[in-house]
Amino acid sequence: MTAPPADLRRAAGDPSVLPATLSARFLILFVLILATTASIWGYLGVRIGRPGETRVADCLAGTGLADLPAYQPGGPPGLIGDTVPVIACVAPDMGLIVWSSLAGPVALVAGALAGYALATPRRLRRRKGRLQPLDRYDPAAAAEVTGLIAGYDLRRRPVLVVAPAGRDSFVFGTGRRPYLCLAGETVRTRRRDPLRFTGVVLHELAHLKNRDTGPTLLLSTAWRSFLALAVTPYLALLAADVTGLAPRAVRFRHDDLHTVLAIAALLALVTLTRLAVLRDRELTADATAGRHPRGEATTSYLTALPHHRPRAGRPVVLSTHPPITLRLRVAAEPWTLPPLSAAQLFGAGVGLAVLCQDAGTLAWQALIAAGVDPVPGPRMTFLLLMVVALATAAPIGALAWLVDATAWQRRLTSARPPVATLSLGLGAGMLAGEPAAVSAANASRWGVFDGVGDGTAGPAVVSALALIGIVAALARWSWDNAGAWLPTVRGSLRRASRRSAVIGTVAILPWYATWWAMHDTPLHGRLYLWTPGFAEALSYGFLPLPGAEWLQITYIPWDMLGWAPGVAALTVLPILVTTAGLLRSRAPRAPDWLRGDGTGTVTRPPDHRPPLGRAVLIGAGGAVVLLVVGTALALAAHETVSGVHRQNRGALTDLLHYLLATATVLTTVTGALAAAVTTAAHRARSVVAGLVSALVVALVGAMASPALIGVAACGLPAGPGCLSDDPLNGYLILFGMAGTAQPVKAIVAGMLVAGLVATAGRRPPTAERPPVRRAATILISSGAAAAVAVLAAASWLNLE
Repeated sequence: MTAPPADLRRAAGDPSVLPATLSARFLILFVLILATTASIWGYLGVRIGRPGETRVADCLAGTGLADLPAYQPGGPPGLIGDTVPVIACVAPDMGLIVWSSLAGPVALVAGALAGYALATPRRLRRRKGRLQPLDRYDPAAAAEVTGLIAGYDLRRRPVLVVAPAGRDSFVFGTGRRPYLCLAGETVRTRRRDPLRFTGVVLHELAHLKNRDTGPTLLLSTAWRSFLALAVTPYLALLAADVTGLAPRAVRFRHDDLHTVLAIAALLALVTLTRLAVLRDRELTADATAGRHPRGEATTSYLTALPHHRPRAGRPVVLSTHPPITLRLRVAAEPWTLPPLSAAQLFGAGVGLAVLCQDAGTLAWQALIAAGVDPVPGPRMTFLLLMVVALATAAPIGALAWLVDATAWQRRLTSARPPVATLSLGLGAGMLAGEPAAVSAANASRWGVFDGVGDGTAGPAVVSALALIGIVAALARWSWDNAGAWLPTVRGSLRRASRRSAVIGTVAILPWYATWWAMHDTPLHGRLYLWTPGFAEALSYGFLPLPGAEWLQITYIPWDMLGWAPGVAALTVLPILVTTAGLLRSRAPRAPDWLRGDGTGTVTRPPDHRPPLGRAVLIGAGGAVVLLVVGTALALAAHETVSGVHRQNRGALTDLLHYLLATATVLTTVTGALAAAVTTAAHRARSVVAGLVSALVVALVGAMASPALIGVAACGLPAGPGCLSDDPLNGYLILFGMAGTAQPVKAIVAGMLVAGLVATAGRRPPTAERPPVRRAATILISSGAAAAVAVLAAASWLNLE
């Protein structure tokens, strides 16, 4: 496997080009702090609300539901059955839980921001008289520091001060008003050890280049707010429990052990992640200093830091500074900066899961407390999914940003996609993090692991694999999308990365919301054959048609998302965005974000993108196969279908359901095969290119399915009034259902099959892709516009 050009490796470690791993680690830590605070305050709210349990127990007496957790109904009422008595009894106390869990993060953020605003003025007042302008203390040193600043091309020049009695140099302030404070000892060593002086200044200025002074200051104030507002009250409550000082009404009970262990695990993760962030901050500064024109001085600086070596016997994970050997290697080879590890991704998944679980549960409880009647049915289910999607938009956006930033970084440093690392690390963390959320712990729920304890391990495994699959799909699209846009971006990669993260967020939200609502129910882990009993449960009739049990097989989440309004458009949106990147021409010169190596030589990013025209042609070929096979099957099945129709004139809906399900299966299988062929046809193994082929097949299938249904039921030529007295209206109704279900199912099946094909061994691409011809660009762009129109029309008809 060929290594990327050196220019790309250098760009990957430059925070001004792409968000560095340090940014991802800051995000992970802030997510964990917010999640832990929400859980602690929610738990405190539950404990305060304990006196109301007697009233709730009396209210539930005689309903058969008295043994359910007092404050948590246990799941979405529209999906698990009739829990109206529970909601009626618990509703008066819901506000306490909702507002306590919400107030914790709000109070922490307010305290952190207030501390952030006051920290720099407070430090300057406290050190008044002990700081002097550097140009007055040592003009020669100030001139040298100014020259080093010019080599970094900083956006804002720092204020240079010196602490004559100080021993450690540091930077402080905010991104808008940074300060560089040099220790008097450092300035005085400039004459006898100029390399060390230069190394110290380069390292401190590197923090400004990395733009980590503001996040570090915010981290410091958030950490102090976290200790004061979350950890201290929680430990005080535990101490009161142990000493017996807590009132009897709120005293610790045995069923609180789950919550205590969950919060303890979150506190440990916050502490370890904070130490990891501080280590990575120093390591990233060393890498940035090593890229400076005078970066060799960094080695001299690092070798003179015995007091920053980890203490004997202390593990590195408990230190705030990385080992000197690692720092020396990164300073010499900045592109070897370690990526996010599986353990760090696992921690991020835990924090994101806690936020999603608490946010989704609290939003649902707030909806019930507002007076919404949770009557089971499709309308209630979609309301639940919409509320959950809106409530979890922020943590899912953080997830998409983390995945997308990692994918863009790996595009510059490696030819291997990070799909497995991201999906397994984040997915496992999100599965393990759900039981740590107070909304789950207080209800004694263990997420997907409940199924294992109940003896239904099969649905639990399916639910776990579904979440990992959602993250894997996001990671694979982010990788392919970065490869499509990278050769075309002339300006900022950071802007392109942020745009991709937004697209990934809106596309994944309905899928995650559905998983969240159903993952701990049998609906998410079972396939249902179309038996007479199952058909009757869904208010359908069962017709004895060929293969009816298997052709109408039902997987509730997949089928529900297939006809949910708007889901098809959101699912197709990422494919269209990547298609736009594949259509764009390669940058005519080296982009602004790609810097040279000091010799004047700059290499443009290689253009190994898959040919989009081939993907469209394969999709068109699959559509032809679909039409031929579909017509042949419709004609062959006409006698049987029409015979059953004549015998069951009143079961027209059941007949159309069978025919539409058959057409959807045929379209899905053909689209998945087209995606596999396209992905395997090019060395780039682009899964999104394969999905373009699947989308072409799905759109043709959606438009042709009503006609194929008419051929199967009525034959050729069709008699008047065979299925409907208004053929156009009948076509629009069937098109509305097929136009949303078939694209969604074909894309999901195509992602699965093409993703498996992409894992096969292959030689990396070497030849540059030729420019796309103008005629092909116009045709494909017109086809994309037509796809948008078809999806919009189908969604509107389906909604009607």
